[in-house]
Amino acid sequence: GEITKINLNGRFNSWNYAPRVTDPAEAGGALLDIGVYSVEYLYHLFGKPESVQCRGKVEKGIDWEEEIDLIYPDGAVHHTSASIRTDDPEGGTFTVKGSKATLKLEHYHYTDYAKLVRNDGTCDEIHQNGDYLNEFDLVAEEIRNGAVISRYAPPDITIGTMRILDECRRQIGLRYPFESPLTK
Repeated sequence: GEITKINLNGRFNSWNYAPRVTDPAEAGGALLDIGVYSVEYLYHLFGKPESVQCRGKVEKGIDWEEEIDLIYPDGAVHHTSASIRTDDPEGGTFTVKGSKATLKLEHYHYTDYAKLVRNDGTCDEIHQNGDYLNEFDLVAEEIRNGAVISRYAPPDITIGTMRILDECRRQIGLRYPFESPLTK
């Protein structure tokens, strides 16, 4: 069926995970520590959005949380959130709602399980290895094959993702101490 809505909930209580997470001098905060993953994932799926809307909370030089909507030319709006100070039980949940079914992954950044629930109530469970070694194996394979540009993470996706993150930072007024002022 057709995708009708996507929500990536990247809300975790990770502010005390490592000192860099809350250090403005180390570009700390939710967007670059957590939000980058879901923004890049949406970019992989749908490409460059037509526009971005970001709402966030900046205190003590870092962003503690934000809500990001990526708006596409066809009218689709895909949502992601990032927070480093919440005990949200749905943190790390990736939900894709479609015209015929809903796909849900919990802990999307390392999961090995997904559940597809069709509108008629039937469901399928999908199990695969979701650890980070898959990423390392892909990079090693590409290097062994002589690739100098990754087919999975080419520069245009990295640059496009960073442009979205920079636009979010501009909208919420987030500037790190080592940067010059943000311009439009």
